Amino acid sequence: MVRTPDRLILVDTGSGNDKERPRNPIFHRQAIPFIERLRAVGVDPDEVDFVFNTHLHVDHSGWNTCLENGKWVPTFPNARYVFPRAECEYYASPASHNDANTPSSGVYEDSIAPVLDAGLVDFIEPTGGRYLDLFDFIPTSGHSIGHMSIAVTSGGETAVFGGDILHSPVQVRYPDLNTVFCEFHDQAQASRYQMLTRLAEIRALYLATHFPASSAGYVARTQDGFSWTYI
Repeated sequence: MVRTPDRLILVDTGSGNDKERPRNPIFHRQAIPFIERLRAVGVDPDEVDFVFNTHLHVDHSGWNTCLENGKWVPTFPNARYVFPRAECEYYASPASHNDANTPSSGVYEDSIAPVLDAGLVDFIEPTGGRYLDLFDFIPTSGHSIGHMSIAVTSGGETAVFGGDILHSPVQVRYPDLNTVFCEFHDQAQASRYQMLTRLAEIRALYLATHFPASSAGYVARTQDGFSWTYI
């Protein structure tokens, strides 16, 4: 969650409830009190202005929608949803129907298409760029076809929402390691090196998704690579 003086932004939305994921049992028909948790920190779904998705895998876009009276509807009805265009086009096409995307089967139909149908989507082009004069969408493809990392700068400091460039701090030490969920291996490695270099050079706070503990920390240069420090 990012608050500015006049906007409320969510970055990625987890895996969602009630969704059929028989090929991915960990996310199958979940019942997580996500909305209640948002309200507990002062976020009403109707007050969210923007929802950014770093990419459109099942565990990053599931709460884009919720089930109401048997129909998938936008969870944040007054928000603009911001998707990487390449992601949206790919998952809407038969090209994405492959083994690498089996864990995300059904995500386009229940978490993406209903938001498109509601006319709530803005697209980020593959080259990335500035959005809302505060955020920078950084192309980091490889884990998925149009993956974007999102940097926000305020008060002279930068934080980066990294999506799934890194799944584990082990990959900071060994950037050549891909996960089984990375679809385009060479691109994933190149994006990882690119981002690690950037994080170390500008001393940006990195906000991971799947790291254990806080998922927040800093990358630094070492004599033979990079290191990770939690905050």
